[in-house]
Amino acid sequence: CHRSECAASHEAPVAWRMNLKPYGSPVYDIAIPNNVIGTGWQLDEKASVCPDTWDSFRSLAEKIWGKRGRWRIDVGALENSLAINDLVWIYNKEDSGYYLGRITSGWRYTTLEPFHSRRLNNVRDCEWVKIPRDVPGAVQHSRATIKELRELSVHSATLFDQYTPGEFKYGMMCEAVGSL
Repeated sequence: CHRSECAASHEAPVAWRMNLKPYGSPVYDIAIPNNVIGTGWQLDEKASVCPDTWDSFRSLAEKIWGKRGRWRIDVGALENSLAINDLVWIYNKEDSGYYLGRITSGWRYTTLEPFHSRRLNNVRDCEWVKIPRDVPGAVQHSRATIKELRELSVHSATLFDQYTPGEFKYGMMCEAVGSL
């Protein structure tokens, strides 16, 4: 199965670093308060097309951008690589803050506002927490659109547990993996 479909497994989360700049325009101001992570690749400016499955999105995207290209990397990673409960690091220049998010849903394409007008159409729900200190250097120095930081997964989960006010905690999951 794709990692994104294996949400029920008890493997430790994988940490990722992502930049939220569809079409070069930062969208942290809508992603963080609306609890989403996402990328661009808007199918239609008028919002008349809204695929409800990955296969229908992929079919339409291939007609627009071809079977290969950057869209497959960006949207494909969001859909296929990130699993529910994986962690995503972002840096928001507006408040000079690092945020760590927990993926809480599968991929979806949206034409709802404010996402559509800002071209943040391919999204997943994400529970965000601001991390005030102890941000790993690999997170601070990464400029990739999306990058796996597997070596930081347990440390990231520990930071999420420390700063989240929510009930979900990684502690038990990471202790089990650390003892293997």
